[in-house]
Amino acid sequence: MTIMPSKKINVVLAGSPSMAIPAFEALWQDSRYNIYGVLTQQDKPAGRGRKMTPPPVKLWAQSHNLLVWQPQYLLSWLTTAQEIKPDIIVVMAYGQFVPSALLNVPRLGWVNVHGSLLPKYRGAGVLIAPIINGDKETGISLIQLTKKLDAGPIIARRIIPLSPTETNGSLAAKIANVAALMLPDTLYQYAQGLLVPQEQDDSQSTYVGLIKSQDARINWRKSAKEIERFIRAMQPQPGAWTMLSDNRLKIIASQVADSAGFKPGQVECVNNQLMVGTGQGNLIITKLQLAGRSVLSGVEFLRGHPTIVSAYLY
Repeated sequence: MTIMPSKKINVVLAGSPSMAIPAFEALWQDSRYNIYGVLTQQDKPAGRGRKMTPPPVKLWAQSHNLLVWQPQYLLSWLTTAQEIKPDIIVVMAYGQFVPSALLNVPRLGWVNVHGSLLPKYRGAGVLIAPIINGDKETGISLIQLTKKLDAGPIIARRIIPLSPTETNGSLAAKIANVAALMLPDTLYQYAQGLLVPQEQDDSQSTYVGLIKSQDARINWRKSAKEIERFIRAMQPQPGAWTMLSDNRLKIIASQVADSAGFKPGQVECVNNQLMVGTGQGNLIITKLQLAGRSVLSGVEFLRGHPTIVSAYLY
């Protein structure tokens, strides 16, 4: 079903983190769309004071005087959805699974902005997996939402090159910017029936789950190259970490050393650099942070914690 060009497309947006805001802003500013309101996650406690904090998309929606819905369970929003009858619901990093009963409510269904080149990297860990794996590129896939996670037909894709210093934070910014450029025209073409979604090849699919803090612990038996990518992939959140005695130590930045010879996890000072042995090669730690302390360079850390030399990280 298509919409006549003279009629505005009635849209509900569904998203939570700041990464979704540039794309949502681009749709809001486009005269072809009428943004009816925003679905977002509930306010959650955050920070040391555990103060209830709204998701960034909620603050954005309120600044634009848009309706905001924050259902604990999305199925409870079904009656509202049936009443407002949006033409389409656009999802970007919303954070809730969409029940089957809601999928057919919009005339044109739900369209998801997914941060990978599907069918590769279905799931939540799309910002981290390509960096860990040393991929040269990733991208965005605009797909129809179906019952199966991230398996719907592909409407359009855009490739995003990865730099040798990419972090999940810098990749999130790239995806946000590309989505903002891509979404208004592509979504409009889809609504007019000008784009024919293509089924995914399930045989080529891979899955990456949500990465949590416990998954971000460094395994020093891996190679220096693998660990360097791992550290970048975990930055800024959840943050790669290791243990020094009984203290958690966050490793923020590193580089592969030209030298080798230390045991995995063994810490040494070489040419005034903080160096750690790995399963293959050595790693120079250039930025790190003890829990509850300030971020320090490797040189600063050596100066303030000289006993780390010859210790082992684990």
